[in-house]
Amino acid sequence: MSAPVRIAPLEGVEVHVLDGAPPPEAHALLSPEESERAARLRGPGQAQAYVCAHAALRRLLAQRTRRDARELRFTNGPKGKPALDDAPGVHFSISYRAGCAAVAIATRPVGVDVERVDAAIDATGIAQRFFTRDEQAWLAAAREPQAFFALWTRKEALVKAAGVGIDGMGRAAAQGETARIGDETGRERHYRILQLDAMPGYALALAVEEQGNEP
Repeated sequence: MSAPVRIAPLEGVEVHVLDGAPPPEAHALLSPEESERAARLRGPGQAQAYVCAHAALRRLLAQRTRRDARELRFTNGPKGKPALDDAPGVHFSISYRAGCAAVAIATRPVGVDVERVDAAIDATGIAQRFFTRDEQAWLAAAREPQAFFALWTRKEALVKAAGVGIDGMGRAAAQGETARIGDETGRERHYRILQLDAMPGYALALAVEEQGNEP
């Protein structure tokens, strides 16, 4: 396991990038439900990345809230967005793939996504289903696998920050540095989107709700 990389791209926001290999004590931090889910993951490296991401999340939230990492409890929003119980000012997001995991902690709604770049993926077919027309045109002009995954991670990070789930992908225009989309309550919000450095062979993006949004 290599040392995590901490990135602080914006005020009140930090992203921790890990290699997906959990430390020996990681399993002891998980809830029974998390341990059961990890045991069901069969893809190469997926279980390890899951444990790595969730243990890191618990450790970072425990530091932020001064609680016991093993005692943290989570709830889910209307579209499945997780939140920490009794900590309304603490926002987080995690993402993991075999070989890489990312945890974002922020003082406002945040989303993070990491993907392994795979040149064999059907980028055109996926884009037709989930991308806007402008995004499809941009992708066709780019003609590079990295371009698809850069845009896909931006869209995933955006819908995670908004808490709207995969149903929001088709309206989550995420090409620019800012985006506007309705959140899980239906209110339109503004978000900042950043492409971050990940481990070689991966794409990583972050979306954070802009300060100054109307309550």
